[in-house]
Amino acid sequence: IAPGYGNVVLNLKDGTEVFGMLTAETAEELVLKTNNAEPLKVPVSRIEKRENLPSGMPPMGEALKKRELRDLVEFLSSLKK
Repeated sequence: IAPGYGNVVLNLKDGTEVFGMLTAETAEELVLKTNNAEPLKVPVSRIEKRENLPSGMPPMGEALKKRELRDLVEFLSSLKK
């Protein structure tokens, strides 16, 4: 999932659970967009467990056949001309 679109649940070492959209990640910290106005920066050293949640997008393989999906992508790519 592209940065800025994946949700993550963090269980911190102090027992706190944090949920948000992952907007940035480094070796030292994760930055989450939460319900608060300011982004939440969580140091990796405070994280006990991390769970990346699956995408909210439905699996396209179940909605469209391969040929239909290919045709849709071809049509959409032709729109930017």
